[in-house]
Amino acid sequence: YSGKRSATNMAIIEAKLPSGYIPIQSSLRQLEKQRLVKWLEVQNDQVTLYLDQLTKEAASFTFSLEQDFPVKNLRPAPVRLYDYYETGESRPG
Repeated sequence: YSGKRSATNMAIIEAKLPSGYIPIQSSLRQLEKQRLVKWLEVQNDQVTLYLDQLTKEAASFTFSLEQDFPVKNLRPAPVRLYDYYETGESRPG
């Protein structure tokens, strides 16, 4: 987190999935065990993480994907991080 405050409120990470890929469930279960992760949701094309807060301390959140079906001309999948209550502090990934 690089905003003006010392910590965010609840933070949201929206990670779009590349076309043709699905998250590996065991990696999502490991992610849910991380201290800052309150819960996560999986939609068809996105994994959303709900975090207690973020501070100036570096943090990383990773999960694995597997290819469900091949896709030509695959494009990068965006990740968006924002403070749930202060959406003006949004950061594209």
